[in-house]
Amino acid sequence: MMDPPRCILLIEDNPDDVLMIRETLASNGWASDLRVASSGEEGLEQLRADADPASCLVLLDLALPGIDGADVLREIRRDRYLDRAIVLVLTASDSLADLELAGRLRADNYLTKPLDFVELECAVGLAIHRSSRRSSAVMP
Repeated sequence: MMDPPRCILLIEDNPDDVLMIRETLASNGWASDLRVASSGEEGLEQLRADADPASCLVLLDLALPGIDGADVLREIRRDRYLDRAIVLVLTASDSLADLELAGRLRADNYLTKPLDFVELECAVGLAIHRSSRRSSAVMP
C-alpha cells in the first residue's frame, strides 16, 4: 500500500460527495489526515495555514459557494508557497470549457461527478505518488 500524503484537503460543499470520497479514501487507508472545507475561502485558509503545502493533496470541487473552485485553483497557482500542492478538480461539469480552464490553471487531474469509485481511487493513488515525489524534491 502506498503511503498517504501528510494531508488531504477536500474542498467540497456537498455532504453526499464528502461521504463518498471519505469512504473511498478510508478503504485505502488514506483518510487519517483528511480535512474537509465546505467553501473556497475555508479551503484556502486551511491550505495557507499548512506548514508544507507540497505534501498536501487538494481535492477541489469547482462549484462552491462564495469563491468558486476555479478561483481557488487560480489563487493556489499564483502563490509560490501553495503552488506545490497537487490539485485534483472534481466537478459535475463535463463542459469542454471547464476542462480547458482547469488545464490552463494547471490542475493535476480533472474528474467528473458522479465520481466512479475506481476512477477516484486511481486518480488519488497517482496523486499520492506525485505528492511524495514533489515533497521529497529539493527546492531552490
